[in-house]
Amino acid sequence: MTWQYNDLTRAGGGPPSAGDPAGYTVDADRTERVVHRGTDGHIHELSFDGAWHHTDLTGTAQGDPPESAGDPVAGSPSGAAAYVFFRGTDSHIHELSFDGAWHHTDLTGTAQGDPPDSTDDPFGIIVNDIGGEPTVLYRGSDSGIHDLSEFESAWSDLAPGVLFAPDTPPEAAGGPTAVYYWGLDNGMNVVYRSTDDHLCLLSLSRHFGAQYKGDLTAMATGDPPAAVGNPAGDTLGDEEPEQHLVYRDGDGRLHELLGVYTGLVEWRHNDLSTASGAPNAAGDPAVRSWDVDKALHVVYRGTDDHIHDLVCNGQWHHEDLSGISGAPQAAGDPAVYSWDVDKALHVVYRGTDDHIHEFRLTTG
Repeated sequence: MTWQYNDLTRAGGGPPSAGDPAGYTVDADRTERVVHRGTDGHIHELSFDGAWHHTDLTGTAQGDPPESAGDPVAGSPSGAAAYVFFRGTDSHIHELSFDGAWHHTDLTGTAQGDPPDSTDDPFGIIVNDIGGEPTVLYRGSDSGIHDLSEFESAWSDLAPGVLFAPDTPPEAAGGPTAVYYWGLDNGMNVVYRSTDDHLCLLSLSRHFGAQYKGDLTAMATGDPPAAVGNPAGDTLGDEEPEQHLVYRDGDGRLHELLGVYTGLVEWRHNDLSTASGAPNAAGDPAVRSWDVDKALHVVYRGTDDHIHDLVCNGQWHHEDLSGISGAPQAAGDPAVYSWDVDKALHVVYRGTDDHIHEFRLTTG
């Protein structure tokens, strides 16, 4: 397998970036898409359909969207429509949706349930068992994790005290950034950092409902340290899937909480920095399980401002992607996604030149 490098801003055009990018794909038109916040406060998209193109989504969308106060997240629930979520300068969660044209909706202002303002960037997810409707998660001004969900073309929010009663989860100190499908519950697992710097698990499922599954840091064997920043996570394996949650500690070392199903889920702590020999992290990791190589990839910005990849395929390995390619140093945290069209794994990040850059891992 081979890593390739590309400067997407140079290839597609558009303004410099002011934050971290997010990547996703749309099956219907076979496009690869990367969204980011420009230095003009607009949400911009770089899309690939054989060549890279630039679109100013804020300037294009119907409905007068505001400028963004943070980094966007994006996805394509059904494989047809595209959704981009961001926190506006009004601290509301906003949506840009594409169905042949771009449209804007102020979700906080229009959703049922009187959702609070957002203190963090949103994290968009797809709840697989409710028909592919988009769901966006965020940390509210009440320090609770909130769920804005679309059902029959209407958006609604349920406050955490209602959603998870009687087992109300601890207040959040970070965003709900570790989100992945968990087949045993036929729903989504959501992990966030609480105010005591532990990792806490929420389960969102139509079959079992919304549940608070507990404090994973307290449950895990191996004495895991407190978390700094936001975690990332995914599952690995088909028949007996494992849950992998990755975070950094106060010294910049990367750690894993590994959930193994043995009738119940048992949580164990691993020191990934020791296991892989990789340099310490300067930012939050991103995690992706890739079907092609049957491995888990943990990408992050190191203290050397290089993008690093930790790969788990039975044991942990480390690659310095920036060192391999000679790409510019990173100015922010990377994002990782895969695309069935080109059978490739994609890592995107903002460089010190404020361009969006990409590493692409192919089987060639």
